[in-house]
Order: sequence, then C-alpha cells, then structure tokens
Amino acid sequence: MEIDEETKRQGNSARVSRFQQTEGEYSEENKRAKQTVAFLTLKSG
Repeated sequence: MEIDEETKRQGNSARVSRFQQTEGEYSEENKRAKQTVAFLTLKSG
C-alpha cells in the first residue's frame, strides 16, 4: 500500500513539474510576442 502511494505521489510531482516547465516556456513566448507587437506598432506609428 505505502509503495503505491509513494509511486502515485512521484507520478503527480513529475506531471506538475512538466506542466510548470510548459507554462514557463509559454510565458516566455508571450513576452517575446508582446515585444514584437510593440516594436511593429512603433515602426508603423
């Protein structure tokens, strides 16, 4: 029983860390996109 609980916990934390990694990459992409939009707005304005 204990082993099953531990395995489940490890599986969950692995899933969570993978999710946080994806979130971080997404926010980085978002920042870059916003900078690009601001730059293009400045150029056309």
